Amino acid sequence: MFVGYHAKAGTPRAIMDHTYSGKLAAVWVNGTEVGETGINAYLAGHYGVPVVLVTGDSAVTSEAKALIPGVHTVAVKEATGSSSAKNLHPKKARETIRAEAAKATKAAKQIAPIRANAPVEMVVDFKSTDTADRAEMIPTVRRVGGTRMEFEAKDYVQAFRTFYALVTISSIE
Repeated sequence: MFVGYHAKAGTPRAIMDHTYSGKLAAVWVNGTEVGETGINAYLAGHYGVPVVLVTGDSAVTSEAKALIPGVHTVAVKEATGSSSAKNLHPKKARETIRAEAAKATKAAKQIAPIRANAPVEMVVDFKSTDTADRAEMIPTVRRVGGTRMEFEAKDYVQAFRTFYALVTISSIE
């Protein structure tokens, strides 16, 4: 269950849209653009674990439904901009999440984990060349543009580790 998630970087009408850090513009896994929901769902799926619930704003719940068949979602806010929203009252949000989590738990066996086909190709587009310069130092990563990196991994765990190294080194100031 992913609680309190945000939509991927660049999503309009999303609260605090980002993908892992403020340094990334976009990420693709095997040609599919994903945010944190997809990146983490593929990691869970590698281990046979389905994502059964995603909560956050309406943008991330739409993102989750498009990627994970059968996933349960709760939108606790509707963005009016990147830093403003119409929110559910906290008590109502907690009640709604609790009720949907119970439904999702009961339906867990009907929700298949999503898996990235191997080998896994990831493309990471940074927002600036200075962060891409640092990311380019990671072995196995190829720079294919001013801000774009790509790499291939034998499986999703290896892809995730390389991705996380890119995020970490690119975030150093």
